[in-house]
Amino acid sequence: MIQSVRYGGEEFLIVLPGSDSQSTSVVANRIMTSLSGEPIDVNGVKISITGSFGVVATDASHAVGWKSLITPPIRLYIKQKEMAEIA
Repeated sequence: MIQSVRYGGEEFLIVLPGSDSQSTSVVANRIMTSLSGEPIDVNGVKISITGSFGVVATDASHAVGWKSLITPPIRLYIKQKEMAEIA
């Protein structure tokens, strides 16, 4: 069963039990393509939506808490944001 939750202001967490990193990447790319496929009309103004995705995969033999799965992508996101602010 796919589960999704709002993790932060603009961050969402999607859990795909039984999915490996390759198939999870396919799902992430489909979502990204769907988001950016067509602008949304908001009061006559066309707004484009984009997204960035990180994928973490593990199997049952390496079962860990969900927080440990998202820590590496969050650190990367924070680092990228810091680098963008410097540039």
